[in-house]
Amino acid sequence: MTDKLSEIPQKNNNSNYVVSEYVANPLLLNGYKFDMRIYVAITCINPLRLYIYEEGLARFATYKYS
Repeated sequence: MTDKLSEIPQKNNNSNYVVSEYVANPLLLNGYKFDMRIYVAITCINPLRLYIYEEGLARFATYKYS
């Protein structure tokens, strides 16, 4: 895990990475936290080529957010 771009190898080493971002002030639905995920596959950087998956994921908390 890292929060610095400089720690991610820049050379083409055919490695896979997972990128996510923590939201400090989340949106709430009736006081409950939820998240929605959209999955994107980046197959090339130059030229940029990416694929957005048609299906995503939604999760809803069972306890109110505090």
